[in-house]
Amino acid sequence: MRRRLSDPALLVAILALAVACTGTAGAAVKYVISKSSQVKDGSLTGADVKNRSLTGADVKDGTIKPQDLNTSILEGLRRTGAPGIPGSPGTAGIPGVNGANGASGADGSNGSNGTDGPSGKDGSIGGQVVTAHRENSDATKILATKAPGTSVATVDLPSGSWLVLAGVSLDNGARFKAETVTCSLHAADREHRAFTSIDTGDRDERTRALQLHLGVTLTSAAKATLGCWTLDGRAVSAYLPSITALRVAGVEER
Repeated sequence: MRRRLSDPALLVAILALAVACTGTAGAAVKYVISKSSQVKDGSLTGADVKNRSLTGADVKDGTIKPQDLNTSILEGLRRTGAPGIPGSPGTAGIPGVNGANGASGADGSNGSNGTDGPSGKDGSIGGQVVTAHRENSDATKILATKAPGTSVATVDLPSGSWLVLAGVSLDNGARFKAETVTCSLHAADREHRAFTSIDTGDRDERTRALQLHLGVTLTSAAKATLGCWTLDGRAVSAYLPSITALRVAGVEER
């Protein structure tokens, strides 16, 4: 590679060195070159410069151009090196701030109508009342000792659903012994029972009242009957028995 020397001071120093090393037939003559005007342009060649004696510090910045370099050096500078090893991932950035809320969406369309519910029970039947009661003071002696007992009131019911209510007053005719009386209200396969103990003594102590009720659905006509019995068949009397039946739309068992 050939380099052009553009620093005048360097050229002068090199020339002085060359002259000092040159001998003559007579006494040695020393020349001191102190300025570039003492050196003729183009008089120095590569042979005048010692190999590897020049460094980058001896060359002025920006004085070497591409045309001063040989082709192999230029090609080497143009070559692309192999890719470097990827760097390690950077640290995660801080989370961004929340965005503003979006605008409300439009109202959805109305849904389709639901299916019809099941039909309700027939409400056309109602208000019918069937009753049976005894208003006189005649008493019915209760002599039975087991169910269904001595019948004290009965009412005929047509088919349908009924709420049946019954009541009876009981008197202990045997004033010397307390009695337990059981009464039953039944219609078809439905029955309601109730019992009471009747003391001895004056009328208030030896009189009791029972109330009974039941709900029944009849597929055909049937009787609703109120009957009573005692444990030993003593002379207990039933007064003012009654049965009242109210027709209803239906009876729900729970």
